[in-house]
Amino acid sequence: MRKVVGIVCEYNPFHNGHLYQINKIKKRYNDSIIIACLNSSFTQRGELSVLNKWEKTKVALLNGVDIVIELPYVYGTQSSDIFAKYSIALLNKLYVDVLCFGSEREDIESIKKAARYQVEDINFDIITKKYLNEGVSYPTALNKALNELCNVTITEPNDILALSYLKEIYRNGYFMDTYNIKRTSSYHDLDSDSKIVSASNIRTRLLNKQNIQDKVPSNVYEILKEKIEYHKLDVSEETLILVTLLHDLCKVNFYKTDYRNAKNSLGEWEKVPYYTVDDTIPYGHGEKSVMMISEYIKLTPEEKYSIRWHMGYTEPKELYNTIGAAYKKYPLALMMHEADLEATYFFDI
Repeated sequence: MRKVVGIVCEYNPFHNGHLYQINKIKKRYNDSIIIACLNSSFTQRGELSVLNKWEKTKVALLNGVDIVIELPYVYGTQSSDIFAKYSIALLNKLYVDVLCFGSEREDIESIKKAARYQVEDINFDIITKKYLNEGVSYPTALNKALNELCNVTITEPNDILALSYLKEIYRNGYFMDTYNIKRTSSYHDLDSDSKIVSASNIRTRLLNKQNIQDKVPSNVYEILKEKIEYHKLDVSEETLILVTLLHDLCKVNFYKTDYRNAKNSLGEWEKVPYYTVDDTIPYGHGEKSVMMISEYIKLTPEEKYSIRWHMGYTEPKELYNTIGAAYKKYPLALMMHEADLEATYFFDI
């Protein structure tokens, strides 16, 4: 019977270690179906991923994964326990038989033991709280409690994540086996000649403009190379300032304050302010910003297109072909739209 094997991953970026994991799965579970629960365009730490989720999905499918599902941003940028809770729940909904993950230790019986104690031993929370009351951090309190109860200490990041996965499986009674693959010793060493290094190692090499060709599969290298070349845009700082700061100039004198009745915390009615629209210059959105700016500043065509189409595909459907043509002609316009979206939904300003 074919096994369904699940992987929880970020692929930031996909590298030879990830390919090694997929090949190990295929060797161990012949004719298996591999499902990757992929974090979004952001990492668990909340940082932007090197590749966006569509590019990461393409890479995963090119390298042996059969199905890719997204772990939504709201769950994918949380602590290891919340990250694990929702990723394992998603994989369970897809009837995954085996969860495959990497950890710093080859024998994970000690992690399984620790997970069992956390889920089943009523003394665990009591002992953890005791150490927290002493003023230590939660990870320290956790390890002190585990060491006291079952003589186990877990400090390495992938071991901690493995512990979170196992706790979710045990806590919910999921019928899911586990397959652990030990990480290599030279994983984070920037001077390592090994072809298998960590994603953080590769990101550091990219920042230092070092060659990563032997550290990632060839198809990943080509995608990364294309992305890097694509974003080498010859854009002046003045243009960046203009399009980023003034693209929403159309909102000046667009809103006004009005009042409405609402109950306060005492249950009494009172007048409270709120914003209403008072569009004194009904000339659209992006095009209105271009018009207003152009009265004072001579814009280049690239600046005009970037400001005009910064709303992207939230514009009416009949404009989609025009927007696509504009983005192809002026890549800065597409980057402006993406930056505007990310600033709106992912960052507190």
